[in-house]
Amino acid sequence: MMTRVQDACRQIDTILSEIETKVQPLPRAWLSWRPVADVWSILDILSHIEEFVPYWSGQILSIIHHPNQEWGRTHADPDRLEAVTDTDSRALSDVLASIRNRVESMRNRLLPLSDQMLETTARSRNPRWETKPASFILDHLLVQHVANHSAQIQRNIDQLISQTRENR
Repeated sequence: MMTRVQDACRQIDTILSEIETKVQPLPRAWLSWRPVADVWSILDILSHIEEFVPYWSGQILSIIHHPNQEWGRTHADPDRLEAVTDTDSRALSDVLASIRNRVESMRNRLLPLSDQMLETTARSRNPRWETKPASFILDHLLVQHVANHSAQIQRNIDQLISQTRENR
């Protein structure tokens, strides 16, 4: 039987493979395109995934090892914002390779955790989350978060395809 971490890693691997299949054949201009000014481009989204995988992995370990300390951050976190700044100059292959390396590091850090350890709880800095177990971060802020951004990438692609057809 798979542990929760093994299952989460399997899910993330599947989603990332789907993302790679979607984005690798895209023209370079599509990777930087924003549907509207305040919506992320595909490169922004990928750079965000690259940043949050190690961040949330570390927060899981923080809860387990320091349950009396608050975990998490807000959307205004400087590291989060820095990750999506000036992404247009980045090479897609570099970003995808970095994401894969960071997921592998996550796997190595989290695989030793038992399902029981993931039930350790701590209070979040973000009042929206209150007190949650480490498994919440694994399930929602890693697996579901990657899945949500995969869907966001698909929306960008769909909007670009629709716009391209309208301009013909």
